[in-house]
Amino acid sequence: MKPGPGSPVPPGRGRGLAVHESFGSIVAYVAEVAVEEGQIRVHRVTAAIDCGICVNPLGVRAQVESGLAFGLGAALHSELTMKEGRVVESNFHDYRILRLHEMPRVDVHIVGSRERCGGAGEPGTPPIAPAVANAVFALTGQRLRRRRRLSLHRSLRSRCGKQGEHKESCNRGPGSKAHGDLPLASL
Repeated sequence: MKPGPGSPVPPGRGRGLAVHESFGSIVAYVAEVAVEEGQIRVHRVTAAIDCGICVNPLGVRAQVESGLAFGLGAALHSELTMKEGRVVESNFHDYRILRLHEMPRVDVHIVGSRERCGGAGEPGTPPIAPAVANAVFALTGQRLRRRRRLSLHRSLRSRCGKQGEHKESCNRGPGSKAHGDLPLASL
């Protein structure tokens, strides 16, 4: 089932939407996330791209998926720190990237178009962070705005429970109040 206005959101998950336009293409993501053991876990992303006339659909799908993976790794894990004017991280042992087991299920839909050809790789990177942040807001009521990395406030970690455990206090069901802009802490 495709995530959308008509499909139900599984318990303990939230969905968020983001749209981005660049390099002559428009990309939209719907991210489905959960908070498991205080960590944001992206389970599924449905992507749509209008890149004009699509000459190589398999290539476009691969570019969207790889742009999404790069953007998701940057949003959840990657951070460059500076010390005395130099980057501290030197390689993948101290610069965390998205691991294969963290990659969500991705469905890519290419919009049929007769417009001029646009890009396929770069436009897929920017919208994943806001889609995930919007999904976290839909699930918890917390806006993630203050840091480049998506992370959760300590108070949400205890309310959202462990993997597979669903707590009603993690969801913003009918009648619940949004938690506002809580300060973010590193995970």
